[in-house]
Amino acid sequence: VAMVRCGKYRWSWSQSGLSVLIMSGYVALIWFHQAVYFQEPVVVKTWPELHQTTTTEPNLMRCNQTSPPGRLLLYVTTVLSSQHISWMKCWPARIWPKLKRLQQADVLLYVGATKDASGMHSHKRMAATLLATWPNTCKNLRFGERYLGKQRGAMKAMHDAVSKGWFKEYDWIIRINPDVFIFDEKPMLRLMRPRTWGVFYNCRNVPPRYGCGNNGVDACRVFQTDWFAVRPDKINKNAFADWPTFRDIAEVQATKGLRNIINASADAWLEPRAKGICRVTGHGLWHENSFCEDVLARKP
Repeated sequence: VAMVRCGKYRWSWSQSGLSVLIMSGYVALIWFHQAVYFQEPVVVKTWPELHQTTTTEPNLMRCNQTSPPGRLLLYVTTVLSSQHISWMKCWPARIWPKLKRLQQADVLLYVGATKDASGMHSHKRMAATLLATWPNTCKNLRFGERYLGKQRGAMKAMHDAVSKGWFKEYDWIIRINPDVFIFDEKPMLRLMRPRTWGVFYNCRNVPPRYGCGNNGVDACRVFQTDWFAVRPDKINKNAFADWPTFRDIAEVQATKGLRNIINASADAWLEPRAKGICRVTGHGLWHENSFCEDVLARKP
């Protein structure tokens, strides 16, 4: 039995009662700490899939867009590496102000799963918090089910979007990584013409394969997947369905999956003959594996 004296008064209670009191205070302290220090961002309520326990996906928010080139979606894919987080934070103040037309576009952020499944809840909250700072009116989140690595994860992100109909109702989608710096939107927008189905940036040329390369006569011109633009209604529903078994890089898989656009001569190229490293480095775009502040400080 524990005793406490305060002036002429004394209280006593058993050790079990003391344990209950201490535990109650501890729980109250945790609740206060979470309520004040880790408040759920208001934006999280916009995306109920953060807490859903069913397989039913909430509807995507779509905004009306009347400016050319029509209804436009920015499809941003990431695993929220520290480098990508730095770029997600940079976009609101350093990139978006220069992109007057793309600010009107809808945004769909696809976040791949972490290696450690126990960290996915905080991963989702981080994604929602970062996306909430972007100025676009209609923003949506989707998440990968399991960790797949860089190449297969990139393939699966496109397969999910196409097979589940996330691109429906859009005239154009721009598939992009957060660390692709758009410093001028005009070159890409100029090429999104009525008779064009896809706008690409050359990665490199490889020997003919998968039906790419003018029926085996010419080299296959592989395009970048860190950035490209395409009309969704020209994408075959199974274009990326071989992601579990495909044994080449994501760029080759995308070139194979969208070869109908090139075969129809409905393609346009920001850069048709890129040389060297497989990165977009011109025509309004810049991509390198560095943190945002480091890239912008050098003004590439």
